[in-house]
Amino acid sequence: MERFAATSIKIKNLNPEVALHAMLIALKPEPFVDSLCCESPRDMDELRDRAVGYIQMEEHFAFRDQVRGKGPAKPE
Repeated sequence: MERFAATSIKIKNLNPEVALHAMLIALKPEPFVDSLCCESPRDMDELRDRAVGYIQMEEHFAFRDQVRGKGPAKPE
């Protein structure tokens, strides 16, 4: 997400729809992408907020699985 944000800042007058489309193409098909397809973010700030939420959720699940002895401490 940080790399995407850094690159998008360099592009003058970047259309948010183009940025969203680029992100959808680059990401693996997972629940985060599904949520973006179902309900597009209003702006880049909302997109970043939603990404952070999903990242935290994945980290929580990875920690939970580690505590239960089911996998590594960090998501892949």
